[in-house]
Amino acid sequence: IKKLWKNTAVRYCFIGGLSYVIELIALFSLFKVFGLPRTVATGISFWVGLVIAFLLQKKFAFKDYS
Repeated sequence: IKKLWKNTAVRYCFIGGLSYVIELIALFSLFKVFGLPRTVATGISFWVGLVIAFLLQKKFAFKDYS
């Protein structure tokens, strides 16, 4: 597994899937728990997913700490 994790493409796909799951959790939480309208919840969860994906890809997939 360590050898597989060293591959950038594997890390990229894993982080992409993880950020998608986080986006879905945010969407569900905003819509069902907080009662926001679907359009608002979708917009907010999109931005949450985008920011999370960017930060995780930068730090873990590409190991760019600048």
